[in-house]
Amino acid sequence: YNYLFSAGGDLRLAWADIKLIASDQKALATYANYDYDGSITPFVSFRPVEQYGEQKTLELQLLSNADTPYAELISFVAGLYYLEGDGGFPTLELNVIANSGLLGTGPLFSELQAFRNNLMAIAGPVLSGLANEPITAVSGGILTSESLSAYVQGTIHLQQMFALRDQVNLILGLRVQEETRGLEDNRLGALAPITNEEVTLLRFSVDDVSEIQLPYKVALQWFPSDTVQIYGGVSRGFTAPTYNTVNFFSAPDRLKAQRTDSYELGIKTQLFDQTLTLNAASFYIKQKELLTAFASVTSGGVVRFDNAKAARIYGFEFDAAWQIMPELNPGLAVIGSFSYLNAEYTDYKNARGYDALTGVSFGEGAPLPARDVSGNKIVRTPPISYNIGINQSIELANADRLELAVDTNYSAEFYFDPANQKEFENPAFQIFDARATYFHERLGLELTGFVRNLTKEKYYASLFLLDPGMNVTLNAPRTYGVRLKYTF
Repeated sequence: YNYLFSAGGDLRLAWADIKLIASDQKALATYANYDYDGSITPFVSFRPVEQYGEQKTLELQLLSNADTPYAELISFVAGLYYLEGDGGFPTLELNVIANSGLLGTGPLFSELQAFRNNLMAIAGPVLSGLANEPITAVSGGILTSESLSAYVQGTIHLQQMFALRDQVNLILGLRVQEETRGLEDNRLGALAPITNEEVTLLRFSVDDVSEIQLPYKVALQWFPSDTVQIYGGVSRGFTAPTYNTVNFFSAPDRLKAQRTDSYELGIKTQLFDQTLTLNAASFYIKQKELLTAFASVTSGGVVRFDNAKAARIYGFEFDAAWQIMPELNPGLAVIGSFSYLNAEYTDYKNARGYDALTGVSFGEGAPLPARDVSGNKIVRTPPISYNIGINQSIELANADRLELAVDTNYSAEFYFDPANQKEFENPAFQIFDARATYFHERLGLELTGFVRNLTKEKYYASLFLLDPGMNVTLNAPRTYGVRLKYTF
């Protein structure tokens, strides 16, 4: 189940506005069971007995208004923000099939057998008599977070300050934040035979990690006319240092804070009597200690994170909405967007993953050594993507309306692994959709008929690299449907 409670209040003073916002949210999954190897024989599976996440926040804001002193020169927002949260796996069970005769001789099976041997050596009498029986290892971990930050962002209106001809704004923002993360109840256990009760074998204790960070933003906006804005900016953002939550045989890995520096230059326009909206931007992004994902038996089947030392992304994007014939056919519009990305790891010498030919894992603690993938493409970042849509709105009697639309989405090829192995590549794909919607204004009804993936295109909706190989989920096939919406 999920719940979210939030509350807020405003106090309007003569010189500023004060706002208080509080929230409490929780997501809880009480049962799940995953076939890890994806084969007919259940070699290994994992079951989170419970998985949850809870977060409480409190924010106090101070905002300028029209009566704030010097409001014509500067507007601002400042505040304090507090976050407290925890989540993870109170108990995670990993079920491993019996002996090496059943496991076979492949790379997955040798690693599973090594896992069994390690567990049997530690468990001792707890698992006695189970040499030829399935065994269940138990782990868990609750990641805790506590964050306190203060921030301020101001917009300086340079036109009024220096009597400029055009409107020019300078935006300055700074945040000071400290976040502390810890890991609780991280352990190795096993289910005892007959009683099926957990016996704790090892407990891992780590110190809390804390770091003070200074995200910032500097941007300049220039309005040469009422319908054109040219802007540029620099910003820096962080993620907090943290731990991997599930660990079976050793203390958890500590992950470094990720830092992202962004540089952007763009334009926003409304042209041809505001019948064409056209926005474009170019950007350059530098990342340090980029978080990358890896999954294995020893992580309990859940995602394990590593740091890639450095990466960078540059490119450009634009989007447009065009009312082609505003006089002859005002209901006809074309919308679209385009994105080009050049994304690569500039320094990633210790990558983890799986060899596509042998299936053997590589990286720290794996049978094969880590690989240097510096210069490779960042995972899940297609170099080119775009979408184009055509919408026709037809006015009917009694203010009712019919809307017809077709659109297409394209994605170039991209990789699912940092080693950029061809076997783990998602090929380029293009999807076509269509829909028709009838709007009954008086009753507040919308009736939509739709078809998705008209050409039955196939691609990987998701692909996880695991010890057994690829765990692949294909996209949805051609899908028809009807949807009814009532607004009151």
